Amino acid sequence: MTYPTEALAYSVVDAAKLLGTSRSAIYLELKAGRMLGRKSGRRTLIPRAEIDLWLSSLPVMGVAA
Repeated sequence: MTYPTEALAYSVVDAAKLLGTSRSAIYLELKAGRMLGRKSGRRTLIPRAEIDLWLSSLPVMGVAA
C-alpha cells in the first residue's frame, strides 16, 4: 500500500507552521468560521483541502493594472 506524500489533515500547530502564521491566528480563523476543522478527541485537525480553500479565499496582492 502506498501513502500520500503530504498529510490529509494537520494539527493547529502544524497548520500554523505550514501557513507561516501563529496558533492563535488559526484558532481565530476557526472561531470566525473562515476555516473549518474537525475534532478527533481533544485534538483539532484541519483538512489539507480546507487549508487550500482558506488560502485561495485571501485577497490577491500585487496584481498589475
